[in-house]
Amino acid sequence: MPLSNQNTAVFDTNIIIDWLSGSTHAIRLFRQNTNRVISRITFAEVLVGYKDEKTRDIVAELLKSSLEIDDTDETTALIAVQARIDTKIGIADAFIYAAAIVRKCKVYSRNPKDFEKEGLDAEHVRIPYSAAAVQAEETVKDLRFYSPWRHDGVLDAALYDHRGNRIADPAPILGR
Repeated sequence: MPLSNQNTAVFDTNIIIDWLSGSTHAIRLFRQNTNRVISRITFAEVLVGYKDEKTRDIVAELLKSSLEIDDTDETTALIAVQARIDTKIGIADAFIYAAAIVRKCKVYSRNPKDFEKEGLDAEHVRIPYSAAAVQAEETVKDLRFYSPWRHDGVLDAALYDHRGNRIADPAPILGR
């Protein structure tokens, strides 16, 4: 099925985690894709990583305000089931892949073993960078971190240096 939505992308959980961590690779992907989508499964997988309820609520608001969250319909579910049967792709990844198929767009992941399987339409799958690239970036970052937080009741997010000084505005980070 050809790609017809060039500015739309479905993001795998690892890309969202990279984005929340301030990875320049992930931020660049967000800037390149104006219609950003995650599956409901990705939404849940990301939030599971935040044990503190207040932080989890802030991250949930950030995700909902920055991304479209795909509510799986029957067509998407059936494509996911068929992909799972045909390729043995994990069921969570099958739903992420199926969301891209239904939307006729690409899915971004940095996990080739999850999506580069015989039987999946390679036209839809993009591996824009590796986990090693993210690790190398972390080494070079000089202890910068990405932090969503509330300021005067408004969700905010920015890059901070190791002293807590704000070094980047949220709009470019969010691709706005």
